[in-house]
Amino acid sequence: MELLLADPFNDRKIKEVPRPPARPLPAKVMYPYQTYSHLPDFKAVRKHLEAHGRIGRAELSKLIIDVTHILSKYLKQVLSIIFREGT
Repeated sequence: MELLLADPFNDRKIKEVPRPPARPLPAKVMYPYQTYSHLPDFKAVRKHLEAHGRIGRAELSKLIIDVTHILSKYLKQVLSIIFREGT
């Protein structure tokens, strides 16, 4: 269960807006796959960021490196298919 920011004085102006997560997204939630330690859980990251959650500096660095690696592999495959079909 995700902990949300507390409202101890019950003074939120717009109560319909959900409260943001109180803590940054943990690495265990961001990378739940034991066998694929370089593959982040994109759904969990997106859900956390859409709720205006935070990500720690180390986790963000790892996320950027891993996503860049994944997308570079995918982009090379797509470009090779495009160039093969174009010739």
